[in-house]
Amino acid sequence: MVVEAGTDRDIETAFATFAQRAAIALFIGSYAFFNSRRERVAALAVRHALPAAYSLREFATAGGLMLL
Repeated sequence: MVVEAGTDRDIETAFATFAQRAAIALFIGSYAFFNSRRERVAALAVRHALPAAYSLREFATAGGLMLL
């Protein structure tokens, strides 16, 4: 499933959608929007128990699971 987010509220909605649809993992692209919110994105992945792979090292240092 692909979910796009362009606002902070969209990020919250996206994670609710992932949980509702029983996603088993995430890949977060290397867009400036997500990079500037990396701590929030990583925290939501942890809170929802979703393993997440990121394309930027900054996500891993912000608490993300793994770097691809």
